[in-house]
Amino acid sequence: MVALRGGGPSSIRAALIPLLLLWAAGAAIRIPILDVPPVLPLIRAALHMSETQVGLLSGLPLGMFALAAVPGSLLVARFGAVRTLLVGLLITAVASTARSIVPDVLTLYAATLVMGFGISVVQPALPPLVRDWLPTRIGLGTAVTTNGYLIGSTLTTGLMLPLIMPLMGQSWRLGLAVWNIPIAIAVVLVWWLAPPDHASASGVAAAVRKWMP
Repeated sequence: MVALRGGGPSSIRAALIPLLLLWAAGAAIRIPILDVPPVLPLIRAALHMSETQVGLLSGLPLGMFALAAVPGSLLVARFGAVRTLLVGLLITAVASTARSIVPDVLTLYAATLVMGFGISVVQPALPPLVRDWLPTRIGLGTAVTTNGYLIGSTLTTGLMLPLIMPLMGQSWRLGLAVWNIPIAIAVVLVWWLAPPDHASASGVAAAVRKWMP
């Protein structure tokens, strides 16, 4: 836990790493949702998708968010927010990468479902981490996390067609693969820099007993 008692330079420096991790995690779970819409016409043509299949692909992540939110909260209660965040980001990175190499629509659906599960695991882990890492700056931590959401969404949709696709030879597979790089960076940052999850070390058993689905 990062204790910030004052507003001096030392407290600001102590908050930088948690803020960086929260921002990176927020961006990482928005990028794989918004990288598909700009290249959806290319995916549809390559995989010979119908209108119904395109609509289902767009709705799968949202449906998984609804289904996996409660299990994600249970994972936070059972294993701690840091471990849940790391596992969720790793699942998101692997499944998002898999989307760029799928041979058909069914495997694309499967990869998208797993990716949605990873994102759904990450989302309930972020608010407890804001409270744990920045107990006296919860508003700042929440704002930085939200900024990560917004920047991840904006950069992905804004840069995919004018910049990424020309650099990747107009290949939608390579375009999706490029956006996995910041997700992988977020995984490394959390694994390397995340403060210890004191809550999971001291109160996991009690949390599980008190937790109500």
